[in-house]
Amino acid sequence: MASCSQPNIDKSINRLNLNLGAEPTINLIDGVDGLAAGVVAISSLFISVVAFSVGQIEVIIIAVVLSGVASAFLNYNYYPAQIFMGDTGAMFLGYVLSVIAISGVLKSTIAISLIFPLLILGIPISDTIFAIFRRLKDRRQIFHSDTEHIHHHLLNQGFSHRQVSYLIYIATIFLGIVAVLLSLANGIQFFILLLGLLLTILLGVALVLKRKSVVMSFLNLFL
Repeated sequence: MASCSQPNIDKSINRLNLNLGAEPTINLIDGVDGLAAGVVAISSLFISVVAFSVGQIEVIIIAVVLSGVASAFLNYNYYPAQIFMGDTGAMFLGYVLSVIAISGVLKSTIAISLIFPLLILGIPISDTIFAIFRRLKDRRQIFHSDTEHIHHHLLNQGFSHRQVSYLIYIATIFLGIVAVLLSLANGIQFFILLLGLLLTILLGVALVLKRKSVVMSFLNLFL
């Protein structure tokens, strides 16, 4: 009877963990019209670029199709929405997105391969992680909904529904660009980009919180 090597077992565990972790993240950020569909469209497009760098043609095709489907749905789901994807649609998009995210980086080492999908899906994943810790801290069930997600906080800061969507779109695009650059970087360049990413995120959060009027004026250019 053939035995499985430890690296293959580790890969399977990591893929399962990312699948189970990424699947509900899209559902949790589906709290503003057009937000979930837009994030999926952007994220899958960047995943296709990373997949192209490792020659995963089948992943590129699925990712581009998923991006197109989400973009077409966004046309009717953007604020004010005419149709809604619901829990089933959001969970399905999260599942497909996690599958292609994992498949697109299989030729990389475990430590590095996990960075790219986690970074591209950074906004919904981080929002989910904070939600879980927040509910555990408050001794609530982790599957009970609340109004403390990132989009809720932005709405409470005075941003409109459209501005919240655009702000998170921009953040997702930025993380996608960084993920693509990291996939092309080697050695010290990789760590310099990670440090630059951290500093940029800190500055971005400070700008949104302290200079809301400036950010709003910029977002209004696209509305």
